[in-house]
Amino acid sequence: MSDALESIQDLEGVGPVTANKLKEAGFDSIEAIAVAPIRELVDKAGLESSAAIKIVRAARQIIHIDLLTAKQLYDKRQSLLRLNTGSENLNKLLGGGLETQAITEFIGEFGTGKCVAQDSMIATTDGLRMASELSMTDSPFEIDPTNRIAHGKPVRKFLQNVPQQFTIQASGGFKVTCSPQHRFYTLNEKAQLEEIQAKDLKEKRWLAVVRRLPIIEESYELPTPSSEHGRQYSFPKKITVQLAKLIGYLVSEGYIHWREKSCSIIFTNTDEDLQRSYIECFEKTFGIAPHAPPSHPDDFIISSVQIGEWLLRLIPTMKGSGAGKTGRKLLPQQATCLGAEETKGLLRAYFDGDGWAKEEAPKIEIYSVHKPLLEQLRFLLLKLGIYSRMRRRCLAISGEYAYRFASEIGSDRSINLNKFRNWNLERRNLSADIIPVPMATFSRLGKLLGFNSDNPVWRRWVRGYLAQSHQAHPTRTTLRDLIQNMRTFTAQMKQAGFTFEDEAQQIIDGLGMLVDSDLAWERVLTVKVKNDPVDMVDYEVNPHHNYIVNGFITHNSQICMQLSITAQLPLQQGGLNAKVLFLDSEGTFAPQRIHQIAQAMSLDPDKILEGIFIARTYNSDHQILTVDHAFKLCKEENIKLIVVDSVLSHFRSEYIGRENLSERQQKLNAHLHKLTRIAQALNLAVVLTNQVQANPQAFFGDPTRPAGGNILAHASTHRIMLKKASNNLRCARVIDSPCLPESETYFAITEKGIEDAQPKPRRGD
Repeated sequence: MSDALESIQDLEGVGPVTANKLKEAGFDSIEAIAVAPIRELVDKAGLESSAAIKIVRAARQIIHIDLLTAKQLYDKRQSLLRLNTGSENLNKLLGGGLETQAITEFIGEFGTGKCVAQDSMIATTDGLRMASELSMTDSPFEIDPTNRIAHGKPVRKFLQNVPQQFTIQASGGFKVTCSPQHRFYTLNEKAQLEEIQAKDLKEKRWLAVVRRLPIIEESYELPTPSSEHGRQYSFPKKITVQLAKLIGYLVSEGYIHWREKSCSIIFTNTDEDLQRSYIECFEKTFGIAPHAPPSHPDDFIISSVQIGEWLLRLIPTMKGSGAGKTGRKLLPQQATCLGAEETKGLLRAYFDGDGWAKEEAPKIEIYSVHKPLLEQLRFLLLKLGIYSRMRRRCLAISGEYAYRFASEIGSDRSINLNKFRNWNLERRNLSADIIPVPMATFSRLGKLLGFNSDNPVWRRWVRGYLAQSHQAHPTRTTLRDLIQNMRTFTAQMKQAGFTFEDEAQQIIDGLGMLVDSDLAWERVLTVKVKNDPVDMVDYEVNPHHNYIVNGFITHNSQICMQLSITAQLPLQQGGLNAKVLFLDSEGTFAPQRIHQIAQAMSLDPDKILEGIFIARTYNSDHQILTVDHAFKLCKEENIKLIVVDSVLSHFRSEYIGRENLSERQQKLNAHLHKLTRIAQALNLAVVLTNQVQANPQAFFGDPTRPAGGNILAHASTHRIMLKKASNNLRCARVIDSPCLPESETYFAITEKGIEDAQPKPRRGD
């Protein structure tokens, strides 16, 4: 046969009718026929077995994937391409880079120990959720690349035993217990976000926390009133502003008291304005007004078992004996899903019942002896864009945020309204809302703009603002004013014919993003270490790979992202000068991470993203079907890298139990061989990610082994085990390869992707 044949009708045994059958079945090229199993041509194209064998052999002879001599195979390997991984250490381990015509399998444990204590509170769209109670249907909040709050989707969650606990206590009442590898966000010397592990934290380090959350109205249900107890009252079907205020009043200054077959709902307060507002809310909600007995003129009481039962189903923690009421009251879960006006009404009522405002300066405190209740209130305040700091038994709101509370939430008490009117608004910038921009950033910016440190304008802009806030770093308000001055200055100078380096505008824009972001900053006060093994929750969120735990912004793979970029580079730069097909079985592909790495490599992020085809697979059959149709796409779009992340996820979740193991392995075997044939026929690289599983028969040594058994082990050309090392490094070790020696190397994952790294020598080495 001649290598010049291009049409499948040129193959021996293929006429017009057979060609149409093959094309309708998806075999529209000589290469597609060559890599197809014979039974597929029989089943899908309806060919006779003898005819299918003849056609496949003819196709394989043309593209040389049938019998070869060792010399021919050696010569063929000279056409292999090598893909740069981004790390010279890893390239050397792989014999010069990731090779085409082969399957390279990266094996590693999920999570690498980035865990939090089970009682940690995760912020979701429908309230705070304890980490141990999180479900895969919850929608956690996360931070997007512009530092704004977005809706995330949980990908995986499981318990992991952690031998060492780190408890991070930060200013503002923020506290979390986590594993040593759990990562937080801080600012580097260039005022850019940077990850830092818990074990590397020191006192006085600034960490990112959330300062506002979006209002999201989620569906909720209210209790159904009982019809067993006497008189029927009107009951609301949804939480109105009046009912929201009533909840705030009862949780702050009320309780429900039971005496055998009687029930009393009691609200106690001496302020007449508050008493009138409470009576109005109760009457509009239930159609009955509370009364104050002569013996207790400050107690407003309703005696009704029916209303009491309804309220207890709504607010179960309201039941108390009356002696000190109850110290463990919580808001109902429905309260975290309300709209803006209802949320304002609830917070207004709670503040009036158990809050305080300062006389002359913008400052508000909201009290409770129960910290979980304060966490709920802080969550609601964040949804209104009001940042608070937790003190002992109270939430403190100051500066711009206190002023916003007064103007948007307000009060029904005359004493509070008078204080709001008497506030000295010139002092509202004395906020604790600090943005810890390093002085090195200001110095660099001043140099780029042509100022030296003694320039009077620069001194007034920078040092003057810092002195105004009485801090080593500017507040959000002063930094906003400073950025505005810089933008005005640069615009005027450009009109006059002066030019500035692009770096100056990048720094100004970066500072502006920090000012407008949904991030606040708090200092680390203490870092306590406890050597006590405990189960913690490992949680992964997509698409931005971070989530909010106890107020902190925390980060939760990476090699596949790097390869998806380097594959598009020219051959002389270690790339394949081609596009990428990414099969995402777990929803782990993060385009913002691609964007970040591409920017760090001085590449066009949009062009890089356009060169990656994403196939989100939802089950094993979908994954197999995608690979079946991948041949045509790879040929038409010049794809030279196929990534399957992860290859076993669907197979392991769908084929559970030993009775299904045989069927699973047979399907997996056919799937992997199809990938191998595509890699050889089109001279492309295939990368698989895989996880480890415990070997219960291993009494000594490492009990973990790659999942997938011998089927996956035999299909993969090179198997690389990835493990977590010290100092945030990764160790890569060759565990199986026909041509690579067993060896290991180290690399690091940074903002730029995969980079070389070396472990620090041990003491005494």
